[in-house]
Amino acid sequence: MYTFGAAAPLHESQCRLATRVFKGLVKLPPKEVMLEEINATLDTQRSVDVIGYQDELCELIGCKPKLCELLLSDPYLGLNAIVGPCTPYQFRLTGPGKWAGARSAILDQWKQMHYPTNKHLKSNLSPWIKDFLIAFGIFFVMIQFLVFGIFLSK
Repeated sequence: MYTFGAAAPLHESQCRLATRVFKGLVKLPPKEVMLEEINATLDTQRSVDVIGYQDELCELIGCKPKLCELLLSDPYLGLNAIVGPCTPYQFRLTGPGKWAGARSAILDQWKQMHYPTNKHLKSNLSPWIKDFLIAFGIFFVMIQFLVFGIFLSK
């Protein structure tokens, strides 16, 4: 199965569902029903849309946020969750595995995205550390070429 989007959050949701199934907290449909669904979508579903599939998984887990309720209880967070990027933090707002830092992570995600791409921000590293890291990186790449060159020549 191939994904259209980030695979890591999807795998996390699959693991969360699997642990809840192993604990007996989530009951899967009967084997026949699951096989029918697999056979019905086998030809057309070689790849999945991450957001839709993650929504399905998190609904089974019980951690999919109800956006209308979120919009009423915390309008600023609700608006960010609805019109902002869909991030895995949203599935940590409610339900099992709830994380207290999810709200601030959702609201700060624009800063997290902007900081590494902004060239005008100053680095806290001293110049000699930067030079050392650059030299070490070049040295490491040269060693890689040397090692792979030796193995490829045999």
